[in-house]
Amino acid sequence: MLRRSRRRVLTTSLLTAETVICLLLARLALVCLSFQRITVLISRQSLRPEVWGRKRRLARITVNRAIFNVWRRFPLRTTCFHRAIAAHFMLRRRGVSTTLYYGATSLPNRGLTGHVWLQDGFAFVVGRRAAKSHHVLARYPDGNSTMQ
Repeated sequence: MLRRSRRRVLTTSLLTAETVICLLLARLALVCLSFQRITVLISRQSLRPEVWGRKRRLARITVNRAIFNVWRRFPLRTTCFHRAIAAHFMLRRRGVSTTLYYGATSLPNRGLTGHVWLQDGFAFVVGRRAAKSHHVLARYPDGNSTMQ
């Protein structure tokens, strides 16, 4: 029992560290790289074999929760773009190909606003709540998302 508890703590700690690193790298990428270069990196084919079924769903849930938990406590401000990029690369490491969507909408009190979200087929990974009110302007990779 104690061993299982220690293993869970270690797993959670490693996942938290991975999430923090991915969010920091996403922030760095958005500052240092051109948008075109970022889209090339996002659109590259994964070298890992795709996972399916329960394993795929568990990976999506795990990454979603990790991004949310770290984002709530993260001392640096992160945007939907940072979170979507971090989740994309975390899922790619786990054998899950995703599609990053970029959308926009006009809000009465804020004017034109943009939003980025991540999906695995029809399943949202991050950014679902705001995505519903935005019109898709672009997706990466372009139109070839993995369907569940």
